[in-house]
Amino acid sequence: MSSSVERLAYMPGVWGAMGVVLLVLVVATKIGSQADPLLGGPHYFGTAEITSARRIPIIPKGRLSGIEAKRRKDYGIAFFDASGRLASYEAVKNGRRVWISKLSYSASGPLESETYEGPKGGIVLWKYASDGRFIDRQMLKAPSD
Repeated sequence: MSSSVERLAYMPGVWGAMGVVLLVLVVATKIGSQADPLLGGPHYFGTAEITSARRIPIIPKGRLSGIEAKRRKDYGIAFFDASGRLASYEAVKNGRRVWISKLSYSASGPLESETYEGPKGGIVLWKYASDGRFIDRQMLKAPSD
């Protein structure tokens, strides 16, 4: 009398099916583990890293759910364009907007300008070269006192 294990060894269809199931599990795990690009918004974050000397001046950090963000007093709200690039970031402190930046990109992709509105209503336009370097700023509206 042969054992079940010995019978399985001679059943190539079972091994083939098991191989397909394993392959599907590996592919599903791989796809599920890749981060989806952020598009549209709002997307909530715990904070943002300000990197004024780099190609991207604002890097949102610590993704939050909308419910979790509303429970906190300090958080950020980000919107992303159709290419997954940061389009705007709003910093909220003590439940109120402190500042907002809106980013514009050239047709070829790099950051072209950033419009910053500060806590007292001042608006500054920062301009960037095609290689991402900061090149100029212009005060569009002085802050109120």
